[in-house]
Amino acid sequence: MVRKTRGRHLRGMRCMRVSMSSWRTAADDVERAVAAAELSLTPPSAAP
Repeated sequence: MVRKTRGRHLRGMRCMRVSMSSWRTAADDVERAVAAAELSLTPPSAAP
């Protein structure tokens, strides 16, 4: 059985919720998370 999800939306646009709340979170951690999100949202035809 495949479960369909509605996903997250904000002001009519799709969005992704990310939470990083540790005092050990560094700028490099955030940059890696953003790069991974960008890659996952890139259509297959536009991927490098």
